[in-house]
Amino acid sequence: MNLSQPTEQKRQSLIRDALKPFENDSLFDELFGICDCLFKMALNKDQLLHDDADNPIEHHTTVLAHMMEIVRTELDEKRFNWDQVKQSAALAILHDICPVRKITEDMIRNAPPEQQAKLREERESSVPFHMRRGAEMAREKFLVLNEKFGKSIFDDEKINAICGIVLIHDNPKLGKKIPKDNWVAVMLREADRLWMVTLMGIRADLERKHENPDDLEKQLAQVEKNIKRLEEEREIYAEEDGPFYDNRFFFRNPIAKKIFDKWCDYWKKQGLRGD
Repeated sequence: MNLSQPTEQKRQSLIRDALKPFENDSLFDELFGICDCLFKMALNKDQLLHDDADNPIEHHTTVLAHMMEIVRTELDEKRFNWDQVKQSAALAILHDICPVRKITEDMIRNAPPEQQAKLREERESSVPFHMRRGAEMAREKFLVLNEKFGKSIFDDEKINAICGIVLIHDNPKLGKKIPKDNWVAVMLREADRLWMVTLMGIRADLERKHENPDDLEKQLAQVEKNIKRLEEEREIYAEEDGPFYDNRFFFRNPIAKKIFDKWCDYWKKQGLRGD
């Protein structure tokens, strides 16, 4: 996949597209400036452009777009304030700032028997490292951000809250729940996993496996696999961890479920079988 440094125009275009739910707000310029600064700092060969990065750079702005669509409703319903909007945006950009090699179940299953145990061990150790080191790196970026703006955009309390979510955002990969009382963490997990059913996310999965990302049959097969993974994630939760929108998936946020349903409708029109 293409991990080259984007032009300033492309970088800013990706961010503006992601922030569209807020484009008419008086504080849009502040939000854009924060996102652009953080994203620019994160785009380097040791972070989002790393050879072993999980996803292309558009993953981060796609998650940002999902988060902003979700948070727009939270703000309109007066459940969120503007500070929480800024925190949610920063979290979406920085949640995967520490790249690790992506090891899938398919990779393990298809590897020679003598390599499978080592791959599984690497996968199990890489997830905690990804979150722990990612939280540390995010904290460093926030401190630089405050210096660049010459004021405290995010104070210690807000930085701790955001980094605390980075520290747990992939816990479901380890069979651990995202607690319902941490609503921003719930929103991030759902915004993040929605990437798996987007066209760009499916193409990224195929490129990672060195398969043709333009092959519709391969796309549909990958969608089926990814939907199955989302169903499996629901299994770590009990009913009291909800309310959930159905018994198949782990969605607790109505806007996230709406985005998911939209992509499912898209894939059905392309020929996806099943429910």
